[in-house]
Amino acid sequence: MEDHYTNCAKQRPNQRRLQRRQHPRAPPYYNDIVIGAVCCRIDTSENQLRLYIMTLGCLQPYRRLGIGTVMLQHVLRICDKDANFDNVFLHVQINNDGAIRFYEKFGFEIVEEKQNYYKRIEPADAYVLQKSFRVTNNNNQPASEETTSNNTDMMES
Repeated sequence: MEDHYTNCAKQRPNQRRLQRRQHPRAPPYYNDIVIGAVCCRIDTSENQLRLYIMTLGCLQPYRRLGIGTVMLQHVLRICDKDANFDNVFLHVQINNDGAIRFYEKFGFEIVEEKQNYYKRIEPADAYVLQKSFRVTNNNNQPASEETTSNNTDMMES
């Protein structure tokens, strides 16, 4: 990851000293200032093991350098390595088109709209974006192997 941050910083001459701390999970730094962070928690609602992204962000001057991508890929690698997560999800304000497009590039889909989710910002509504790792049926139960193969056959037709 250190090489990635160094390479990203080379894209803008005034940001050449973008660095990572020694710990491999440390947030990205620039001149001893944290410029990005991601925080997640495990959620066991809906009879599933899910990872909830509580926050993922990067300071405005350091956006579009790939830092958010690296942080999200790190989260997705954790899910992949664990192999027990059914999905990963988060909330995004409904007017945040940039964030919605960002997550859609990684396979997230809008699965729900929550009215009045936010208390102190407008608009107060949020989308729930989710990336599923397992196919589930309508009851949020893992689909049987037979159902999964039938769905695959229909998609290939």
